[in-house]
Amino acid sequence: MKLFKRISFVLLLILASCSYRQHDVLKADYSKLSKDEILIKVKEKNKTYCNYEKKAKIFLKNDYINREFKGIIKNDCANLYVNVLGPFNRRVLSVRVVDNVIYVDEKDDLDKGIKALMEKDDLKDMLEIFKIPNLLPDKKFSFYVLGDHYLFSKNDKKVFANNNLLIYLIEDDEKYIKYEYNNDKINGITYKDKKTFLKIKFL
Repeated sequence: MKLFKRISFVLLLILASCSYRQHDVLKADYSKLSKDEILIKVKEKNKTYCNYEKKAKIFLKNDYINREFKGIIKNDCANLYVNVLGPFNRRVLSVRVVDNVIYVDEKDDLDKGIKALMEKDDLKDMLEIFKIPNLLPDKKFSFYVLGDHYLFSKNDKKVFANNNLLIYLIEDDEKYIKYEYNNDKINGITYKDKKTFLKIKFL
């Protein structure tokens, strides 16, 4: 029994030592990087991802609609196209943002909830989430280390980056945008403001 206790105690010391050394390495890595160096690395890791065409599953909830549907999202950095697919993958709605102007092509049988959404003034703000990431911090942002994560803050805007320096959350007093990753590639976006919840899962 005494031998078992001694072995257990030794194992605990080894584990604690490993944990302590790992924590020290993380702290040392942080201490070697200035704010400017961190900003450079964050911008390198989060280059604006805007040239893509992907199928997506889209969940939308607000005062007018609460449903999930599939769509095709195409972004060429200058313009954005979102095609909403209905039954049998038939296009029921096409939203184009060209030169910052929104155009909506709709079918006669379009869901009333989606029609109501298209008429809202805040649609343009919601469509900005397709610029990935929505916001990159600059030198005007304050910089904090939170454990193994980073926080950049300016006025009411906050940008959070994980230990791989990938931005995973952008928020202000009115809304937030979350990014989900798979092998450092974005595979999901969640947007929420006071009126709208929008979740996109790239397929």
